[in-house]
Amino acid sequence: RLLFITLLFGSISFFDLQIKQFYRMHILYLFLLIFYSPSVIYIFLLSRISDNITTQRLFAYIQLIIDVLSVILLIILTGGIESWFSFLLILVTLAGSIVLGKRGGYLLATLGGILYGLTVDLQFYKIIPIHFNPALEVKDFFYNIFINITGLYLTAYLMGYLVSRLEKTSESLQEKDVDLRELSRFHVEVIENVPSGLFTLDAFGKIILFNRA
Repeated sequence: RLLFITLLFGSISFFDLQIKQFYRMHILYLFLLIFYSPSVIYIFLLSRISDNITTQRLFAYIQLIIDVLSVILLIILTGGIESWFSFLLILVTLAGSIVLGKRGGYLLATLGGILYGLTVDLQFYKIIPIHFNPALEVKDFFYNIFINITGLYLTAYLMGYLVSRLEKTSESLQEKDVDLRELSRFHVEVIENVPSGLFTLDAFGKIILFNRA
């Protein structure tokens, strides 16, 4: 989070002349502070929370839900449907899938999709005062919501699939490692209990195993 925020706002500062014609820079700098502050608090709390897996998962859910809300607020303040920052919801969904697994990814995709769709709807009906290009029609709003929600769910699905496959592979490797250790222990014990001297060579004639006798 800290690395991405630094890169994002560093690039905004670098392209200041191009960006400031679209957004008021003080809003972006305010969000720089808003995004950095929770990360510092999370780092401070991380060493103080319980090692219990349930507590840690709850802590991760809280972090990522706050991230979703922060991104939605940034989207509202930078133009709603015309904001450049809707892609940040995909990054939060990616983080949720990696940290919390498939279920966490879908939950964050759902939350992000609902809040984004609600924001754009309220903007269209002028319930929230966000100016937008008068040339945009109903179908443009609908298409924007559809594309963003579809992107969020596809991200959650693909990352969830990859994470689940990785977990299964990791579990399989751990099981094979345990089996290999047990087989090695059995092998050593059998050889050590043979009363005659015994050793084995590799293909190059080097001794790789021998018993006490």
